[in-house]
Amino acid sequence: MKWATLHTVGWNQKVQFRAETKTTLREVTKAVDAELERWGTDEAMVVIHAGCKEVLSGSEPHEEVLNDLRARLQRWKERAPNSRFVVYALPVPWRGTSEILNTCKRWNDGMRSMCRELGPWVEVAASSSFREEVPEDLIYSENMAKDIGKRLGRRLKEPMEREVEKRIPSQLGDGNSQPGACTNGRGTTQAERWQGTQAYVGFPGANGTGMEKWIESLQQRGDMEGVPVNAEGPYTWPVAEEQTSADLRMAPTDREIKRAMKRVDAGTAPGCDGLPMSLIKALGPKAREKAVAKAGYENRLVRLPEQNVARRMLVHTIFAGRSTRWTRRTAALRRHFGLPAVCLERANEEGKTKPGEGVWLKVHEVETTAWRDSAATKSSLEIYRGEKPEISTERIYDNSRGSALLAEARVGVLRTRLWRARFTEGLAKTCALCGGSDETLSHVVLECCEIRPPAGTAALPIALGFSVEGGELRKVVEVTKRRLEYWWRRGALRV
Repeated sequence: MKWATLHTVGWNQKVQFRAETKTTLREVTKAVDAELERWGTDEAMVVIHAGCKEVLSGSEPHEEVLNDLRARLQRWKERAPNSRFVVYALPVPWRGTSEILNTCKRWNDGMRSMCRELGPWVEVAASSSFREEVPEDLIYSENMAKDIGKRLGRRLKEPMEREVEKRIPSQLGDGNSQPGACTNGRGTTQAERWQGTQAYVGFPGANGTGMEKWIESLQQRGDMEGVPVNAEGPYTWPVAEEQTSADLRMAPTDREIKRAMKRVDAGTAPGCDGLPMSLIKALGPKAREKAVAKAGYENRLVRLPEQNVARRMLVHTIFAGRSTRWTRRTAALRRHFGLPAVCLERANEEGKTKPGEGVWLKVHEVETTAWRDSAATKSSLEIYRGEKPEISTERIYDNSRGSALLAEARVGVLRTRLWRARFTEGLAKTCALCGGSDETLSHVVLECCEIRPPAGTAALPIALGFSVEGGELRKVVEVTKRRLEYWWRRGALRV
């Protein structure tokens, strides 16, 4: 049951599970007392699953046990007024002695009556979905424990998801939700029913004050200037001149942070005018790395001694003609990159000191050829394909507005007036700042005397960061970024 519950909630560390065998209800309530004292929070969800030992032993009257539980629940409610409590009923055996059946029914009836008296903040959860599998000793079978654990996990997962989703505006949803509404498709009745955000099985410290403290700290630092305060939604700042990925500030909830990091990692962090930073995407390293890893690993396997288990498994798969996910994927990568098939007879031939080197070179050659052929089909990439013959990582971008404009300029799609005139009839082509010549890429980056600071070089490829090596040339690229930012603020045409 514990494994099924934690698996359902995704092993969330906010869920604390205390499970012990042969534990009485009084012992469980004492443990809850200690945990609530340790948490020090006024908002929690406490789930209690006990009572079998009292029913079987008959050590004390049920009324006394239930009265003690009622008193503790009232005390917990006073200590944590925003908390909710769930008490599990006992499973009723489908067969057995009439004494056990009647005892379980009386216990459950007393539990339901107590919860009705206490109010809606205490609920009774049934656990009798597998009645035919409940033995007379009331010990759950494996299937029943898994089923109860999954249902409990879903109930715990629901308020945790809602705690995040209630801070996400409808713009981040599917476009059909109303502002402030949950976008997970669940009804408001269920939302009102589970307003608590913790569980015993629980997670302390989620009483809503974290967002307010976070906003207050930003206000003290002066970072909230011009931004409306709204604790229900995320905050995004306009892109600054020296913005980094850390400046994409959003409300500190798990889902919003994950969304922000995905946007940054995927190269789609908002740059100038909300445009993505990555404008060119060739084959990319993913397919190349997979091909090198899989084919190289297969080549190393066939060179292992014949008694090696991994090699024997590979040989058996080849001779048996088994089609597995591994063989299909590796064969597809070999065909795509033109790699030779595995030859067992020539696996141990001499003359190949680095087994993986040939694979990497072949994959790199095929990938580079496809990359060049793709660039040759685009007229805007004339400067790019002429100055960058190999696939390599660029380290001149810093997620600033100037970097976004530099990326556009490098691939020939900087939104100058001359470039826009290709798509809009009657559009003026003259530079709005100097008025002396047409607003072209070269004019903006190098020639216009009204753009500050002055250009650091007279060569357009160097100004755009091609073949940049050393600190001095990197300074030239930084000057280009500042010029592009200046042009974008004061002279760029926006239609």
